[in-house]
Amino acid sequence: MKTIIIPTDFSSNSETALNFGMVIARQQQAQLILLHTFELPYSAGAVPFEVLQTEKEEYLKKGHQQLEQLGRKIEHAGGLKYSYIIEEGMPADCIIETARKRNADLIIMGSKGKTNVGNVLFGSVTTAVIEKADCPVLAIPEGTKISKPIKQVAYATNFLSSDLSAINTLVKVAVPMDASITILHVDGDEDHPENAVKKMNEYMNRLTKAFGFNRFSFEILNGDDVESELRKYVSDGKTDMLVVSTRYRNFFGRLLGESVTKQLAGKLTVPMIAFHYHKETPLKVF
Repeated sequence: MKTIIIPTDFSSNSETALNFGMVIARQQQAQLILLHTFELPYSAGAVPFEVLQTEKEEYLKKGHQQLEQLGRKIEHAGGLKYSYIIEEGMPADCIIETARKRNADLIIMGSKGKTNVGNVLFGSVTTAVIEKADCPVLAIPEGTKISKPIKQVAYATNFLSSDLSAINTLVKVAVPMDASITILHVDGDEDHPENAVKKMNEYMNRLTKAFGFNRFSFEILNGDDVESELRKYVSDGKTDMLVVSTRYRNFFGRLLGESVTKQLAGKLTVPMIAFHYHKETPLKVF
């Protein structure tokens, strides 16, 4: 892992995302790129060009000042490489495009909060980035604390070959953190539960041999609703981080969006990584 993009709106939630990014960057010896985006609150035709230019200059000046403050925080931590960028435009589009141009390995962003300019909800931006980004996205739900290290990671799988590349990357993240990885599968076949057990055993053997990682565990959750079972698993405190592919992007939309009930949102205070789902990979599992 070489490059990590940290979009920031200077809210407390995006600062938490930066704190996560600093930890991971130190472990991976990666470079941090801070990205701040802004949109002018009115269209070009609505006001004179001089007014637009003045407003833009003010946003740029304020953005640079705030990014410099974050930079001093990173410098104070020591041993981290970073740079920062300011872009004008739709937040999600700017984040996705910047990640592509910089060949980012990971995007880390807060999942909710309001920007200082444009009054944009970060929740909708996060779900849009998860939907379209080429690289993994680590979403930090509002209220997430980093008071304890990430020691237990859960990856939801349907025994897909495309999961292998994601798990391979996940292993590289887990090793420096000294974390364990639980491979989860939600099975709704009450009549033939042995089928899921057989597939899980085969998957377990292949993963263990493929990655040489000795801290895998494997668990089958019984239930018809994948999303509900994953939410319950998280809310029961069984993992410090949940990992899914964008095959479950609708789950992410509800989980991170405004439709989540206050009770559920209060329990889902663990970071979550979404890996981009690819229909085909050259590596076959079964």
